[in-house]
Amino acid sequence: MIIAKATALFLLAGFVLAAATCESLQSIKIPHTTISSAQPIAAGQFTLPAGTTNFKNLPEFCRVTATATPTSDSEIKIEVWMPVSGWNGKLRGTGNGGLGGNISYGGLATA
Repeated sequence: MIIAKATALFLLAGFVLAAATCESLQSIKIPHTTISSAQPIAAGQFTLPAGTTNFKNLPEFCRVTATATPTSDSEIKIEVWMPVSGWNGKLRGTGNGGLGGNISYGGLATA
């Protein structure tokens, strides 16, 4: 499963370099992966899924959410945040390991 997540992230990152807009990432086709959303988030405006606003110091970024299903009994949630401009092409991953089932928004914001 870790290989599937890493593969999806690297494929997505490669497509980002050629994408015209953040929103256009939603139409990307990656094997066994569904891009749920791709939306630009204005600087300081990220709202957590629970509805509380945090991370006021974040710059503008492109938020992509996806689900990978490399096997019939898997459902791997992926979230990628990328700068809208000035990206150096480097990736930094964060996670909770094992069978943990959440997205670490604090880890994404720190990166």
